[in-house]
Amino acid sequence: MPALMLLSEVMERYKFDHPPKEDGNTRETLPCDIFSMTIGSGHGGLVAILLGKLRMPVDAALEAYCSLLAALPTSPAQSDEERSQNATRLEEELRRILNFEGITPDDMMQTNTRKTESHRVVVCTGQTTNMSNPYYIRSYPSRGVQTAPCTILQAAMACMADPTFYPPVTLGKFHRRVTLVEAPATFANPTKLLLSEAEVIHTESWSVRLILSLGCGESELLTVEEYHGGPRRLQYGVESERVHQDLLSRLKETRIYYRFHPRGQFGLSEDPADIQARVDGFLQDVDISSSVDAVVRTMEKGWPKQAIAIGDINSVRVLDMGLPPRPSVVPNFVGREDVLAQLRSHHLGGQFSPEQLPRISVLAGIGGSGKTQCALRFALEYERSVQNASVYFVDARSEAALRQGLQNIVYSMKSGLSQRWSTSILASLPDWM
Repeated sequence: MPALMLLSEVMERYKFDHPPKEDGNTRETLPCDIFSMTIGSGHGGLVAILLGKLRMPVDAALEAYCSLLAALPTSPAQSDEERSQNATRLEEELRRILNFEGITPDDMMQTNTRKTESHRVVVCTGQTTNMSNPYYIRSYPSRGVQTAPCTILQAAMACMADPTFYPPVTLGKFHRRVTLVEAPATFANPTKLLLSEAEVIHTESWSVRLILSLGCGESELLTVEEYHGGPRRLQYGVESERVHQDLLSRLKETRIYYRFHPRGQFGLSEDPADIQARVDGFLQDVDISSSVDAVVRTMEKGWPKQAIAIGDINSVRVLDMGLPPRPSVVPNFVGREDVLAQLRSHHLGGQFSPEQLPRISVLAGIGGSGKTQCALRFALEYERSVQNASVYFVDARSEAALRQGLQNIVYSMKSGLSQRWSTSILASLPDWM
């Protein structure tokens, strides 16, 4: 619910800046008119269906969602019979919403042609026999592992199938039969999954102008006991924040990634008016309001000031084992082809054997001339071109910092190695270091 309320504010500001034209066309601009893809898991999956597949205005989707929650159970089921009763009630309410929007129970989630509608929807669920990976229900055909055919109603039921309230949802027949439940906490924030999906649909050069992530409450600091023993919603909050911090470290300088998540936790049984009041308070924060305005400006069709290739976004990985994050890629990287050509020739040209000295390039220039971005741009190309290649950034302002950075790399490649073992490796390195 908070996510829909946040999106409602974004769309209201957009409509204020784009009043109806004098030609008499009063059609409301919808989120699916602006954004090319939407993904959601759990209740967010239902929201994605309402906004993207049913093409509902935000306020209409919010009203439908509130009425749905008012009719659903708020306490876990105590038996399989109670779960079945809950599922019957959920299906009745979903049928009512779909019928109001002119959708029949037999209408399929996925179109049968590759020339599908301009907006694509992905619902992220969990497969009972493979909870390590997300199970996608798409509104469009896609390369790769195919999912079982399902109706819009079945997709909505699957993403809501929290095992503590409802039984699993079975789709397909024979070898394509799958049993689905609500996506696990690992995929509570599926933004990175959407970026990977976008690269499959398009090419790695496809430009991204805006990534908008909407949360349902900011996570708080948790102890190990609270995380593993507390309510599952706490785990969802922690996992969502982890994904956000990963993306933020990749894209903090690009000004194409925004995430809004109000402070505190929100309960499914909480009064919608109280939730709206808390969201309004969150939006009154000066920095938050400024970020919302930045999103609205970026939603302009002709906004040219930032765009970044999807391949570059997905290539910049955050490394483990305490290694520093890589520099953030900048949008609209142009020029420097002469420098990049020399780097390609030196590092990618010819044969390389382990006996050879490492190939080193030094980029020199005044501050702000683009040395870091040239290096990062080539690093992304190198990772794509060389199988099993890894690129690391280390602090070389002093010998001590450099040695510590190299030691961290050793730890990251062979976790569990002793301090003395990694130190002996560094001591055996040649003088070029």
